Amino acid sequence: MVEGTIIVNDREDNHFITTSYYDSACRDIIANPLHHYLALTIERKLREKKKGYFLNIAECYWGRERVLTRTGVIPYNSALFKICEQIIHGTVDVREIYHLYDNYYPHALPAGTELLGILGNHDERRAVNTFGQRGLRAAAMLTSFMSNVIMDYEGSAEGEGWKVYLDNIHVNWNQFESAADRSISGFYKILYSFQREQKGKGYLIWTGNTMVAGAMKFTEGRIIIGAFNFSDSTQSVQLQFDNPVLPIDDCGYYRVADPMYSPVTGKYGHYTGSELRVSRLQTVVSYTDRVKILHLLRVENPEELSNEFLKESFIRLCSISDISHFKASYAFLEIASHSDTFEAFFTFLKERLFPLFRNENSHTLEFGLKRTLFHLVKNGIQPGEKILQYLDRLTQSGSDGFSEFGRRLKQHNRSGALVFISAEAEPFSKIGGLANVVYELPRELAELGEEVYVITPFYRHGDEKSVEKMRKAVKKYRVSYTGVNVRFKILDNEYSVGVHRGEVDGIHYFLLDHHESFDGLYWGYTAEEKLRRRIAFSRACAEVITTFGLFPLFTFTNDAYAGIFNGIVKGDHVYRENPNFARTSFIHILHNVGWQYFDAYDRYERGFDHFRLFNLPDYLARDFIDPVHWRRINCMAAGVRFADWVITVSPSYAEQIQIASDGLEHLLHHVKGINNAIGRDFLLRTQHQFKHMRFVERNYPLFLKKVEEDAGLKEKIKTRYPELLKGPRHCERVNDRIRKGILTRMRNKLLLQAQFNLTVDPDKVLFAMIHRIVEQKGFQLLLDASEGIFKHLGFQGVIGGPVPSGDQKGEELGRGLIQLRDFYPESVAVNIGFLNVATALLSSDVFLMPSMYEPGGISQLESFACGCLVVARATGGLRDTVHPLRIKGRFIEGNGFLFTDYSPESFYDAMARCAVFFTKTDERVIYRARRKAQDSVYFWDRSAREYIKEVYTLKEIIRII
Repeated sequence: MVEGTIIVNDREDNHFITTSYYDSACRDIIANPLHHYLALTIERKLREKKKGYFLNIAECYWGRERVLTRTGVIPYNSALFKICEQIIHGTVDVREIYHLYDNYYPHALPAGTELLGILGNHDERRAVNTFGQRGLRAAAMLTSFMSNVIMDYEGSAEGEGWKVYLDNIHVNWNQFESAADRSISGFYKILYSFQREQKGKGYLIWTGNTMVAGAMKFTEGRIIIGAFNFSDSTQSVQLQFDNPVLPIDDCGYYRVADPMYSPVTGKYGHYTGSELRVSRLQTVVSYTDRVKILHLLRVENPEELSNEFLKESFIRLCSISDISHFKASYAFLEIASHSDTFEAFFTFLKERLFPLFRNENSHTLEFGLKRTLFHLVKNGIQPGEKILQYLDRLTQSGSDGFSEFGRRLKQHNRSGALVFISAEAEPFSKIGGLANVVYELPRELAELGEEVYVITPFYRHGDEKSVEKMRKAVKKYRVSYTGVNVRFKILDNEYSVGVHRGEVDGIHYFLLDHHESFDGLYWGYTAEEKLRRRIAFSRACAEVITTFGLFPLFTFTNDAYAGIFNGIVKGDHVYRENPNFARTSFIHILHNVGWQYFDAYDRYERGFDHFRLFNLPDYLARDFIDPVHWRRINCMAAGVRFADWVITVSPSYAEQIQIASDGLEHLLHHVKGINNAIGRDFLLRTQHQFKHMRFVERNYPLFLKKVEEDAGLKEKIKTRYPELLKGPRHCERVNDRIRKGILTRMRNKLLLQAQFNLTVDPDKVLFAMIHRIVEQKGFQLLLDASEGIFKHLGFQGVIGGPVPSGDQKGEELGRGLIQLRDFYPESVAVNIGFLNVATALLSSDVFLMPSMYEPGGISQLESFACGCLVVARATGGLRDTVHPLRIKGRFIEGNGFLFTDYSPESFYDAMARCAVFFTKTDERVIYRARRKAQDSVYFWDRSAREYIKEVYTLKEIIRII
């Protein structure tokens, strides 16, 4: 029996920690009531004898600790010993230690369990042989930090000599000297002195280094920080104090001291408790000492050191990366407390902040104050208008350089141009939804006061409708040649690109004209041809920006085609060092990650390295390479790698692509999702287009003919919709708003049925499905579920869209749709190619979007705006915008019908729910559901405001919308 002094006693039952001898197997039988009774009896006897503590040791295997602790036994912490040994041998790293204490012990052991820290084992090699003389220092000191009771065995299994250090008690059994290693006796002396004098609880802290463990020990007199290096080289660490169990007083004031150097250098670190929790303390742990000790001292008189706290906190504020940490910054809170009036703010600057930095580091003062003012607004502490007024008054103060300082702060908060770079853009060119975004979003940004530019090619060739679209837009918006050609090289070939300019709804458009590079939208056959076009576009855009002096604050590259712009500007010193790009942040917008492999090319082809086309240093090639297929150049991946920030078209899609996106997930981190939207005038423009087409006038006579030929149909119309027989526009003059809406929609539907020679019947549910005919859009699901949808549920469908050139799967789907039309001629209308969506949206009951994936989606929003409900798969942006339709009494919520699995069965189930709604629900309720869908539309002014908020936050510029 060994006697000593108890160190801690925080067991939940508040009794002494005691042990008795058991075999090392630690069988469950030891934890029985008799043992508990014996232990309590021993405790009473000890109290009678006025003994403070007694302890016998009980050896246990890793994983058996929970058995011994049931009755207060102190088991060996053999797990820590073994992990330290494995770290020294290079089989694991220090993360195993954190796993042990953060995950295993809290779940396996009762709260307050004490473990015996061991520094060796009597039936294994001596500790000095296990860890080495230097490794022993890290392992032993970490064990000391994490244990209130420690013991060291050294000797052999035969027991010819071993020693036991039990807490502060030295027991010499046999002759320890015969087996001891005298070289470590000095270290052991320090270790046990530390263990005797620094009694307290230890906690792990992260170091940001997988070969260095960190810990804090909270003793009565001080808090000790330790870093323990298991590597054979000197290691840099960043000590982190965000472990929530650390008993640090958030309101306290602390000084960090290096006990060896601080008394000599006078250098200390000053932190409040809350600031320490979010800070990273940098230090170095040498490979010789293996242990770095720092002291965290409580400051009892913080007023006397207020300048030190303010200055150091302000310097740290300049490098805060997690903006939520501003609320913990002492300097930020001090400035915030003096920001209610300009007088208080100015006095604080003049008397407290300026004297600390003005003569030493004015740039730190300037940058830190710029960040502080922005986050005062960001956190809602002060309104932006008020802070900008402060800056105006500061420029007019005329006091000791404050005017110049105020002007510089205003310069930091000035806005700049927003430049969108895209292969297609309305109203000039379009093949997909990207063109809509690159017109609608800039238009709304311009209306909100931004200076917005769009750079896109001037395509002179293509299919007839594309050429006509470009020609009409150029004429309508008076786009004209600027008289300027920009020049650049690809390999040794010089290109000269004509620059045309025009203005559309407040957006400044630059159209790039070159007979070879921009002859047609997404043209090109070979990898070299396509890469030349994309490189030419990116270099021409960079030249336009520098030639016309746009000085963009942000550039927005869109999808793969424009992705390499960021890499060319950052990789070519001519652009990188140009003043036009001095303040530029490069933002890449991902509209559809699935298209990345349409812009991925083999790097080597017939002995030619395609990267030579870029005219960039060879070492940059790796940043243009696909993250999975290392022999391919990936334009989308380049756009992401060189971007300062990545945005995508919906929050759900942002989450999705960071998990799985054909390899791009390896590059995507902290992607921001902002929902796509439509213009507020979309419905008005669609109705205008609908009227301009004279759809009603052209098809009303055909409708009347169908009615006259079908007595049953005529009776239905006379009974339920007699107004429709009184003229093509009579329904639009009905006074009852709801009745007018029902009649107008029904008229359009019946006329659409007549136009496509479908069965004209008001009771048939008519859907529209108009997209690019590609696998992504879910046409295969429609084909697979067609019998159930058309034969059993009785749907009618208007289906159409273009098939992309060279898309074999799209061509197969197109042929399948034609066969579907031939099989159900009275229920299915198919048009491969252009199909006017305005007519379909204003006439159909429901719009289908059973997409395999859908990054953002605009069609569902256009459908809602036109009062059309949507059947959609819950993926990407559809999940964010389409919500299940529910009706409870007079209450209606939702705007569509969702399904999850990409399967014909799930799709059919959603269509069945849709059919039940339209066939079993009163027409007035259906009308209200359509109105509810219209109210759910995301408009671009809302999304544009979010873009402004997010991008200006990126640069920490105060922007008042």
